[in-house]
Amino acid sequence: MDQQTLTKAALIVAVLAIVCSAASVYIATTNESPAPGDELVEKYTVYFGLNDTDEANAIISQNRIGEIVAAECNTGYTTYLASGGSLIDGNLVKNDYTAVFIIAFAEEEDVRSAIDAVCEELGLNVVLLEKQHAKEELILRP
Repeated sequence: MDQQTLTKAALIVAVLAIVCSAASVYIATTNESPAPGDELVEKYTVYFGLNDTDEANAIISQNRIGEIVAAECNTGYTTYLASGGSLIDGNLVKNDYTAVFIIAFAEEEDVRSAIDAVCEELGLNVVLLEKQHAKEELILRP
């Protein structure tokens, strides 16, 4: 991997970390705190930095990631495709696609196994894993 690619990957991770930190601060200051005795579960948000340069291929990658996540974690997920930019050598590079997956009711080892499987199959090098303790309630209606 050349220096420019490493720099790009590092900047993407840094930008994602800043965005996640800002979002976490916002959530922490606006959400109701759990009451004593509330059971907290781990919830994961996984940001897969895609190698795709166009939205159509990014959607194909996102769908394949969803298949892998569902199989490895034995649970469902919420996903969306994010598009952003990063600063590389002083130039703004736009349309960096990121497949974002929110996974609840899963074990961390299964989430990490899914990340490994996705990276292996799709050749991804940049992934940000965010873990939160949250009060989650699954509501199933007939």
